[in-house]
Amino acid sequence: MRIVKLCLLFPLLYSCVSSKAYEHLKNEKNKLKVERGSLTKQLQDLETVKNALENDLEKSKSKVKILSVENANQEQDIVALKRNLKALEESHKFLDQNRSSAIVSITRKNKALLQMIEKKEQALRAESIRLEKLNKEISIGEKKINDLKVLLNKRENEMSRLKKSLSDALLSYKDKGLSIEQKSGKLYVSMENKLLFKSGSWDIEVAGRSAIVKLGKVLARSPNISILIEGHTDNVAYIGKKKGINGNWDLSTKRAVEVVKILEKNKDISLKNLTAAGRSEYDPVASNESPEGKAKNRRIEIIIAPNIDKILSLVE
Repeated sequence: MRIVKLCLLFPLLYSCVSSKAYEHLKNEKNKLKVERGSLTKQLQDLETVKNALENDLEKSKSKVKILSVENANQEQDIVALKRNLKALEESHKFLDQNRSSAIVSITRKNKALLQMIEKKEQALRAESIRLEKLNKEISIGEKKINDLKVLLNKRENEMSRLKKSLSDALLSYKDKGLSIEQKSGKLYVSMENKLLFKSGSWDIEVAGRSAIVKLGKVLARSPNISILIEGHTDNVAYIGKKKGINGNWDLSTKRAVEVVKILEKNKDISLKNLTAAGRSEYDPVASNESPEGKAKNRRIEIIIAPNIDKILSLVE
């Protein structure tokens, strides 16, 4: 405003004032121009600062908004933490109150568990002892079984050798009703009546007596055997007139005894190894419906078995 007034007054003053005054005024004018430029520059700078401050203010508002949200979240977290802390404090308090009873319960359970473990260990030791004893018994049993197998094989071989000796000695009688069979560890020497006896008689014929004597010589070489002589008949009832005979039982027994009498004359045969028995008609080897079958059933059967005392001792 001051500058404007000076400009209006300048023509008037130019005519009234001296050149010195004019120069002074001119200088003042220039100073004012300079001052105006400086003020304009300051105003521009202030405007720039204002804009920068306004931008900073907006940024600060945004940060404040974000911080407000974060602060709210943190407050919620604090509330949750306080709630958890309270729950922990209550749990700790509960544990403190119940710790003694819990310790007693755990101690009781541990004691019961230890007792159970001790019982299991005792049972295990007892079972180990039992198994050890059982293994020893099994070993002993296996040895006995092996010994029994060896003994049975030995007896079987002895019976096989004896069968061969008997077959060789009695070869000439095989077509006269004599047969030898080995089964179940025993020898069965069967002699039909046509080789030994006449019908209804127990007197041994010459050929039969010779066969029994030869058989006895072979048996005498095997002292550790038992000799069972069995008499057998067919199913025809005995009707003989000889005294002391009452039916097929008596006849079959009497014929077996007559064979024993011939064998006992061999002094090398132990009498304790001899047994006589009558089976009558009740152990047939063929049907009694035909003459041929009846002839086979009328027989003397000599059953030769090894001494089984050792075998029985092993089995026991």
